[in-house]
Amino acid sequence: MFASKIGAVGAILLLCSPSISYSEALKKACMEAKQIKSSRVCQCLQKTADQTLTRSEQFRVVTFLKNPDISQAVKASERRTDKIFWSKFSRFGRLAERRCS
Repeated sequence: MFASKIGAVGAILLLCSPSISYSEALKKACMEAKQIKSSRVCQCLQKTADQTLTRSEQFRVVTFLKNPDISQAVKASERRTDKIFWSKFSRFGRLAERRCS
């Protein structure tokens, strides 16, 4: 249900501006996304991100999801750090779908 509302967590972030600050990056990206009309959903996403991702990971999500090719490269990467990051990002996405719909 959540994914159909917003076209998946990634879609929220694809439309964010390059001037997003380090703090509450996901919430700001969400609020700027044209698919999201609910500040409640954006606040929920940020709260879930705060509980599952570090601030630098949140910033990384915002920046690399602007370019799907880069996000796919990270997903397919054999680097240990990328695997750890992708696992945390996937957990965030699953939790956000459950909590924010």
